[in-house]
Amino acid sequence: MGNTPEFPAEKVKRPRHKKKQLDYESNDLATLDPEQQFRVQCFNTLVDTALQSVEHRFEQLQEHCGYFSILYDIHNVRDLDKDELRNCERGFSTMKRVKTPWRNHLKQETLDNLIMISIEGANPESFDFNAACDSWAGMSKRRLHVTT
Repeated sequence: MGNTPEFPAEKVKRPRHKKKQLDYESNDLATLDPEQQFRVQCFNTLVDTALQSVEHRFEQLQEHCGYFSILYDIHNVRDLDKDELRNCERGFSTMKRVKTPWRNHLKQETLDNLIMISIEGANPESFDFNAACDSWAGMSKRRLHVTT
């Protein structure tokens, strides 16, 4: 900023020595120089706070990268073929069709299974529902009255 810091000279006091009771107590050196005192009390504290803030931001960025990893892989999407893009679009439209407001409370595994059945399952016109009901009814004892 063009300013040079000037620290006024203070009277130099003789450092006070405290009698130590135990050998493991450390010697605290008194800072006599006002510039050194400013560095220890203000500048180092400011730098420590900035470093902790930057570390916290990078941790948040890594966490968000984990949540939105598909957004970070946009370069891979550009390299896909037209067939792969069509399959991806088909998967998203199937997900929209399967996950309706009535199905918001289903488990994720159940929704995944419904989507896979919808994408890769048999044609509904050729599905034999009577055979599926008979198979389901024969799995365990249930009070089921099926009329055909």
